[in-house]
Amino acid sequence: MIRPSGGWDFTLIDEIVRKCTNIFSVFNKAASGVRSGKPRLPLFLSAALLSLSFIAADPHAVVAADPHPEPRLDPDSMTVRSWGTDSGLPHNEIRAILQDADGYIWLGTPAGLVRFDGVNFAVFDRWNSPVLSENKITSLYEDIYQKLWVGTDGGGLYSINKGKWKKYGSAEGLASEHITAVTGDWQGNIWCGTELGLYRFDGDEVTVYGLDEGLPDAIITAAAVDELGRLWVGMMRGGLARFEGDLAEKFGYYEGLIEERVLSIVACGGGRILAGTMKGIFELKAGGNSFVLLPETEHFPTTVLSSGAGGSVLAGTMVEGLKVIRGGSLKDLFREDRLASSHMLSILCDRDGFIWAGTKSKGLQQLREKKAGSTAVAEGFPAGAVYSPAEDRDGALWVGSENSGLWKVAGRRAAGHLDKESGLSGNIVRAVIIDDRDRLWAGTKDAGLTVITGDRTLPLSGEAARSILHMGSAEGLLSDNITALLQDRTGTVWVGTDRGLNFFSSGAVGRPGNSVIFGNQAVQALHESSEGVLYAGTKDGLWILSGAVFEKAAGDSGGSKFDVISILEDSSGRVWAGTKGDGLRSVSGGRISSCTSRDGLPGDFIYSIIETPPGRLWISCEAGVFTIQADSLSSGIDGGSGILSAFLFDDSDGMPSKRCSGLCSPAVLVTGGGGICYPTAAGLALFDAKAGIMPGKRPRVVIEEILIDGKPLQIDPRENTHILSHGAGRIEIRFTAFDYADPGKVRFLYRLKGYDREAITVGPGAERIAVYSGLKPGEYLFELRAVGNGGVWSEEKEPLVFEVRPPFYRRAGFIILSASAVLLAAAGALAGAKYRKNLKKKNKYSTSYINSERMDEAFEKLTALIEEEAVYLDPDLTLKKLAKRLGIHYNHLSRIINERFSVSFSHFINNYRIEEAKKRLVSEKYSNRNISEIIYDVGFYSKSTFNTAFKRFTGMSPSEFRKKNSRN
Repeated sequence: MIRPSGGWDFTLIDEIVRKCTNIFSVFNKAASGVRSGKPRLPLFLSAALLSLSFIAADPHAVVAADPHPEPRLDPDSMTVRSWGTDSGLPHNEIRAILQDADGYIWLGTPAGLVRFDGVNFAVFDRWNSPVLSENKITSLYEDIYQKLWVGTDGGGLYSINKGKWKKYGSAEGLASEHITAVTGDWQGNIWCGTELGLYRFDGDEVTVYGLDEGLPDAIITAAAVDELGRLWVGMMRGGLARFEGDLAEKFGYYEGLIEERVLSIVACGGGRILAGTMKGIFELKAGGNSFVLLPETEHFPTTVLSSGAGGSVLAGTMVEGLKVIRGGSLKDLFREDRLASSHMLSILCDRDGFIWAGTKSKGLQQLREKKAGSTAVAEGFPAGAVYSPAEDRDGALWVGSENSGLWKVAGRRAAGHLDKESGLSGNIVRAVIIDDRDRLWAGTKDAGLTVITGDRTLPLSGEAARSILHMGSAEGLLSDNITALLQDRTGTVWVGTDRGLNFFSSGAVGRPGNSVIFGNQAVQALHESSEGVLYAGTKDGLWILSGAVFEKAAGDSGGSKFDVISILEDSSGRVWAGTKGDGLRSVSGGRISSCTSRDGLPGDFIYSIIETPPGRLWISCEAGVFTIQADSLSSGIDGGSGILSAFLFDDSDGMPSKRCSGLCSPAVLVTGGGGICYPTAAGLALFDAKAGIMPGKRPRVVIEEILIDGKPLQIDPRENTHILSHGAGRIEIRFTAFDYADPGKVRFLYRLKGYDREAITVGPGAERIAVYSGLKPGEYLFELRAVGNGGVWSEEKEPLVFEVRPPFYRRAGFIILSASAVLLAAAGALAGAKYRKNLKKKNKYSTSYINSERMDEAFEKLTALIEEEAVYLDPDLTLKKLAKRLGIHYNHLSRIINERFSVSFSHFINNYRIEEAKKRLVSEKYSNRNISEIIYDVGFYSKSTFNTAFKRFTGMSPSEFRKKNSRN
């Protein structure tokens, strides 16, 4: 390349000139658009782009960092989360994926348009969206005005702006309504590809580009706009075309694109243009005049291309799944059989760096980096649950199993196993330890202990085979069902059984002096503190060894009857007891406190508890493994306010199963290298205790919809106050939050200030909705926040303001005008009051005649509706509505209730609602429902009405009733 003496590169100058020309065109067109009233690119944005063009052209300019985090993009370090029709998708074919400015993931399927927030799918089809005439969605695009464009196969093109749909079809100038591609340029134009050419929508004007306009092929397959504002168009038989203005330049066989059946295009940073074809991926060479085939790609049709994080390119293929191109190398991202050969149709790298892949028949896939390792069936492990890992001096792990004995793990892979045939006393191994003399102790179910001394090279033979010892009830054990093992600092090995506790010391079997106090209960957990204090857990609570005998940890009067299955005394001296279904108990200073899922714990079956520096607790449960700072948990368990900031790991993070194995002790292992091993229902889960816990994502909260008596209220983002008439009944506020790292773990706090005394919690899995009814006139503020995994809170949102107007007769003007009339009428009204009162008593049911036979029939039907159909659970139930069900006049129903039950209709219905609430408040089936949820479940609209009625019927508040009657 010839350069002038000043060092200028004329190629670079040409690019700057070209870029400036494009930018000024945008600027001028935007200005003309403002003058003509058309929605063009804002002037300030045009000016900003003009400034940025010089920065982008300067090779020495500072470039902003890639907003995506840079994952390793290695199949061994990634986990896949899947959604299909069984998860709520209307179809398993995902043709298009897009993330909009709000954060929603939009999906195009043959069964409609889908909006996804990570938890819930909202489907838009021709049955619930009348403007949409075709359900087959082919393409999606969001323009600079945050308007969503939707292409269909046979129904034309649609735009969605603030919930309003508009169709563009044959009436608007499209010769074909089969849309194959949609994109937009810098000038705000929308480009639409069909099988009959390319169309540009410039406001209300439509321009056609087809064979007559110079395109080599009218069947458009893909479209993209590069960083210089040029439009690239892929064709089924004509290669590529690049538009600059209205002129198209073709790239085909003679320009290096030796396969002209183009299926996809991506415009990446740094001027990279890649085209996916039926025979590989082609990249535009430096200089922009020809293409070259990328190595190793010629053997697979590339159906979709997308920019990834860190300068990578994601490639979806027709027969070989998903691949990543980085640094000139090609790598598979799927290794599972069900996805490795999948037909990919769409790809998205979202703003958090997560990869979304839409498949032909296997639904939606999300790829993200694992937070946990695993050793499972794929690594040679048996199918089913494993238990109680232990580590030997060589760093190998020994793990119990449900039906196949004892397994050895070396280098994260199964390295052999022992079972009953090879010398083990039984095949169900629930407790394993390796003592300070490198002896392996394996406790079985119903087959006693096996102790292996000496060499444990598998398979055992010779002297190694003769070093196996068996011990059971015949040797003095209380039972052959071993439930827990522990070696203390003196070298004594403690053996928990389902009938009490033994120990081995100096080669002899013994038992504590008062082991009979366990009452033949299973000793399910053993723990020795850093000070040498020994604890034991049973169904009757927590015990502590004092001298030669065990005593209750909190004293006999401590009320400590809870089913303990795990124990830890932390570095602060606080004792934690994990229970079987009742969450955590804390013993500190002789006081027992509790914490359950109602307080924010991820689970109530606490299988193991350990502590790692600095003061971090790791806890396994039925929902996975969670970690939390001990002082944070202590504050919460002692009555602190707020939601517990636990970080939960489950199968979506790489664990082989979220359900950890319990009822075995030890149920966790901290290895010499700082790893933490958890047995689960499907293999070992592995964590790095030395690695810092990455902070969770900050959820972004969105108010999706406000319904007033079932009708949507228009939400204007510029107006935060909503005026409601006095007649407004039921108010529903639907909300969500975006956290695609852990969408199912987001929790919400909301409060209607002026109505709710305290914030209401919406936990994972609960419906994301707040319901109010019967609001009195006044001003109310709806406050909403979300907390993600690990206690990361959303930003404070400005509250929604609801102003309920008083009825006209309570307004000042009406009161003044009516005052004189009221005073004049008062005397006459008082004079006739006594006469009317007496007359009313005589004729209470004069207009409500019903014979006794009809009355008995209606009474029997009323009883059936109440007792069998529980109609009282209907929050909208009225006297007239119930009377209509009975087929009688409502005056007749009022008379039946008054005469048969001696109460009013409301008192009659509320009595049944309160009885149902009492049942649910103490039922285990509804233990995960808070009081506010139960209020609406049993038919009350108002919390205050429920509390008043509940106290009138029971003499106590709902919380007092639940506390008094719930199982400890």
